[in-house]
Amino acid sequence: MVVLVLLAVGCEKKAAFEAQITDIKGRPIPLVKVSALQDSPVPGFGQFETITDAEGRFSFKKLFPLSDYTLVIDSEPTGVRQIKIKTPSDGQKGSLPAAIAFRFMVSAERSVIDTKSGLQWAPDPNVGITWNNAKKYVRALKIGGYTNWRMPKRSELLTLDAIDPSFPLNDCCVWASEQKDGRKAWYVNVYRRFDDSALMTNNSYRVLAVRNALQD
Repeated sequence: MVVLVLLAVGCEKKAAFEAQITDIKGRPIPLVKVSALQDSPVPGFGQFETITDAEGRFSFKKLFPLSDYTLVIDSEPTGVRQIKIKTPSDGQKGSLPAAIAFRFMVSAERSVIDTKSGLQWAPDPNVGITWNNAKKYVRALKIGGYTNWRMPKRSELLTLDAIDPSFPLNDCCVWASEQKDGRKAWYVNVYRRFDDSALMTNNSYRVLAVRNALQD
C-alpha cells in the first residue's frame, strides 16, 4: 500500500498587525517609517517596512503568526522608539490597545517641540556655562528662522517630566531665568525634577533656550 503524504510546503501563513502614531494630544503623525523585525527570523518573514498614512496609521499584512516582533519607529520628527509585539494566529489581525504617542517632535536642526506644553526647545550646546553667559547665548540664538528664544522659567523646566533620548539635553542641570539674589540664580535638575540655586559664576550648568511655538 502506498501512502501519500501532502506537505504544506509553500502554504503561506500570515497574520496582520496595525496601530496608529500620534502626538501626546492625539494628533496623527503621517509619513513615519515603521519596521517590523522578527525576533527569531523565519525566511521570508524576518523584516517588513511601511510608513504611516495621513491618519498616522500603519499596518503589516504578512507577518508570521504567533511570533515575536519588534516595531522600530524611526523618523526625523519623532526620533526612535522600539515596541515589542506578539502577532495573532494565522489569518487574524492584531493591534495595540492605544495609539503610540510621541510627546517630543524633533526638527531638522534638532530643536524639539513639546506637544504637551507647546514649548519649543533649542538643543543644549553641550558645554557648561555661567548664568550671565547663558543669558547672552540665548539672546543671540537664531535657530529654525526664529529669534525670539529666551531662558526658561523654573516652572517650564519642571514640565520636562518625561524626556526621552530624542530630547537634546546632554546633562542634568539647566539654568533658569530667575535670579535668587544678586549673586545666585536658580537651576533645575531636569532628570530628578528639583530646583536649587547656585552662584551665577558657576559654569557647571547647561543652557536650554525656549520659545512658545503656539505664538506663531
